Amino acid sequence: MGFSNLQTISYLSSHCCTKEVIMGIQNVKELGISEGNRMGSNGLLNNLVHLQQLETLNLTFCPSRLLPASAKAFPATLKKLKFERTLHHS
Repeated sequence: MGFSNLQTISYLSSHCCTKEVIMGIQNVKELGISEGNRMGSNGLLNNLVHLQQLETLNLTFCPSRLLPASAKAFPATLKKLKFERTLHHS
């Protein structure tokens, strides 16, 4: 089953942000990612760079340790980045 025509995904667990999943939804323009209470997923959000059509990204309940260390991990096409219930620790 292909998902290449999807343009919006409202909710995706950060654990699902593997390179294989991201490559299967390359044409998505709007994406919502939620971490919830799960632990782990370090580095998986770095795979978002492969979403070359992504314009809007909503991150919910994503602790700062899961966020990419560099803006270069986000696609250049990103126009809107929204954080909801996200804690940032310096």
